Amino acid sequence: MKILYIHVPKTAGSSINKYFSNNLKSHRFHIEGIHGLNKDICESYEFISGHLPYNVIDKMLPLEEWITLISFREPVSYVISHLSWVRQLADPGEEERFNAHPKPFQRIARKMTEYDFSNPDDLSDLITWLENENLLFLHNTQMYFLNGEHNRSTYSHSQVNAALKNLESIDLVGIQEDINKFMNMLSMKFEWPANQVVMENVSRNKYGLDINDDKITKALFPLYDKDVIVYEKAKKIFEQQAESFTKID
Repeated sequence: MKILYIHVPKTAGSSINKYFSNNLKSHRFHIEGIHGLNKDICESYEFISGHLPYNVIDKMLPLEEWITLISFREPVSYVISHLSWVRQLADPGEEERFNAHPKPFQRIARKMTEYDFSNPDDLSDLITWLENENLLFLHNTQMYFLNGEHNRSTYSHSQVNAALKNLESIDLVGIQEDINKFMNMLSMKFEWPANQVVMENVSRNKYGLDINDDKITKALFPLYDKDVIVYEKAKKIFEQQAESFTKID
């Protein structure tokens, strides 16, 4: 049995990884990006997790021999969490985490300190700066992990369809909002003990990003406009899969 978890950041991935770590004491491998991916190394492990776009790893591994997993998150909540997490890198006391990240993320984190996240106009200005500098790491991140395309601010209709097609190829799909149900699905699939999730790697400080402020969510829309489509499809798949596991139970 070989298991691949496509770890989309900020979608309860740390908790999911911990679950597999607890149940697979050995034979696990975590990759932070595609540059750490080596086919020969991967083939020697039972479980691989990492920030890996589906279409990239599909070209390197025979995924028909792997059980593939992925998790998603409601798009507005996702963007707020992701922005807060990157912004926190520039806070005092975060120097070790800051230095551990690639230079583009360091640059973004520093730039974020110049903006008031509670001000919709400032958020729009930040997004304009990101696009002008071609720093699109925060745009439609959840879709990126399905198709690996880098022009995230201008995804075409065909690219969206390709991402949705890849989503349909993944064996188990979870959503962060119902993560305990997803963990129960995993426990039934792999015949491991059920586990109630304690969320890890959570950004507590939202820096003024209010999910209930319509002006803020509207300003942030360019960062998640295509992720809405992905999430709607992922949630539907999750609900169908959860129902099928209930029938098996």
